[in-house]
Amino acid sequence: RSAITLDYSHLPLKEQLNLGMRQIELDVVYDPEGGRFADPLLPREAAGEPGAQAYDAAQMQKPGFKVLHSQDIDVRSNCMTWILCLSEIRSWSQANPEHVPILIMLNAKEGGSAYPGVEPALDFNEAAYSALDAETLSVFSWHEIITPDLVRGDHPTLREAVLANNWPSLDDARGKVFFALDERPEKVRTYARDKASLQGLPMFVNSIDSSADHAAYFTINDPEGAFERIQATVTQGFIVRTRADANTIEARQDSTERREAAFASGAHYISTDYYVPRLEFSSYQVQLPSDSAARCNPVRCAP
Repeated sequence: RSAITLDYSHLPLKEQLNLGMRQIELDVVYDPEGGRFADPLLPREAAGEPGAQAYDAAQMQKPGFKVLHSQDIDVRSNCMTWILCLSEIRSWSQANPEHVPILIMLNAKEGGSAYPGVEPALDFNEAAYSALDAETLSVFSWHEIITPDLVRGDHPTLREAVLANNWPSLDDARGKVFFALDERPEKVRTYARDKASLQGLPMFVNSIDSSADHAAYFTINDPEGAFERIQATVTQGFIVRTRADANTIEARQDSTERREAAFASGAHYISTDYYVPRLEFSSYQVQLPSDSAARCNPVRCAP
């Protein structure tokens, strides 16, 4: 079952953006000294097997945050470092300055694996998050990012600003990106340090709950089971990301119920692994009904 859930791939980031994707999810591991993930287990064990591809570890030798789905196992990324990925997104953004805001969502990968011999990923402590923010700001300048401080403005908390509809207008937000740390509450607290409204930080976080001072963004991945919650959260003014498919199931079964629930839920960003159909499974594909990159929100802009 685990292998089946990993049986998908993605186009290079610029190609995804050209196809209308406006949300990019990246899995990041901490590698302050470099080389920690430069000799991954599975490519090494598969070397010499029919169809095996050589693994180019040049970028993995350098210090800095790496982008990979699962260390030692699922390691081949179109851009292998956080800085390379962000640079590719920024290059596309500068060439297409009228785009709607791009959500760059990241998972901070930690720990090991049930598979023997896997190199454990380092924990994301405060120093790691500070280094991550520094790398982020080495690519994107503050004025290119929708930040918690920008949204908070003069309001006492980020949450109060969101409830007062203090997000920038679409015209003001065009050409910008914003970041969201999609993690569990313990990691969110570590990232936030003592900054209850994420003051001075470039990233939003997956809100612990809607009453938290930092509440602005929510990952709610089940658009069927959490349909009413998503609609209520969107109505309040929070940004929501959900998923149209997961673990290759919808494509294998040619099932559109989850996709249609995601569209109707009002979630602002809808993730999919099938912006292009995988025809050996089915014709399952996720595109907005208008076949465009964005549309008026069906909950916030209902007639």
